[in-house]
Amino acid sequence: PTDLASGGTWLAATGAGLVFALLNVNPPVKPTAPPRVSRGRVIPAVLNARAPWDAVLAVERAIEVPACAPFRLVAIDRETVADFRWDGRRTSVGTKPLS
Repeated sequence: PTDLASGGTWLAATGAGLVFALLNVNPPVKPTAPPRVSRGRVIPAVLNARAPWDAVLAVERAIEVPACAPFRLVAIDRETVADFRWDGRRTSVGTKPLS
């Protein structure tokens, strides 16, 4: 699905077997400035990744993360789940096997 206002998406799957989901994060302390970049642009920016870890590592190269409202990107293939989290103050990444 595509967000008509921003051109972005919150769910996607690729021919390489990757599935992406973008989740809103609601931190206890709200950011003071309004977001300048839609979170919906995160997934389209990493769709060429070949593995979940590649996708989460590409986020900061692909978009201006601090310009976005807080979010969590989850990338999954048959073996691995990886995630990138932006809480409005700092980023974190993680990965683990699906089994």
